[in-house]
Amino acid sequence: VGLDSGLLYTSRSLGLSRLPLIAEGMNDPGLVARSKWFDQRDPRAANRLLSQLTGKKQLQQVILLGAYYAFENNNFQLYADSSEHYLNRAITLSKTLDEPLLRRQAQSILGKVYVQAGEFIKGNAVFNHLILECQQAGDKLTEAKALAYLGLYTAYAPATTGERIAWLHKAANLYRELGN
Repeated sequence: VGLDSGLLYTSRSLGLSRLPLIAEGMNDPGLVARSKWFDQRDPRAANRLLSQLTGKKQLQQVILLGAYYAFENNNFQLYADSSEHYLNRAITLSKTLDEPLLRRQAQSILGKVYVQAGEFIKGNAVFNHLILECQQAGDKLTEAKALAYLGLYTAYAPATTGERIAWLHKAANLYRELGN
């Protein structure tokens, strides 16, 4: 069972939403109310709502659509293009709206998409740029998320084990600093 499948099955069995984990760092109180579609597994509802939203709310919705497909269980390869489409759209929109924190959120999920798909050069480039940007901005939460995604979603292999452990240790240290 993959990590994304485990997350889905665990959240279902416990009756908990995946949204707080996946939307970590998006602190909009109305986001949960607008995102019931996520756990109902109805991205069409999200697309219908998307046309009614503007500004930051629209940007958050686009990120969540990308994340929905990025964290889809078992059939990840079927949805990688959809995830990449929404996340690139979110990155572009975040630049227009001058929302660097949300841009970094979208980049962290996009990096996950690439490393999970085995596109390590693209994924590592996204993550290396993102981690540097987070350090410059003092955004320890997104930096920790990026490092955790690197450690969790990079393919398991003897050659990657040392790096993966190091990324996860760095992520854990940052989360501890944040009291998370």
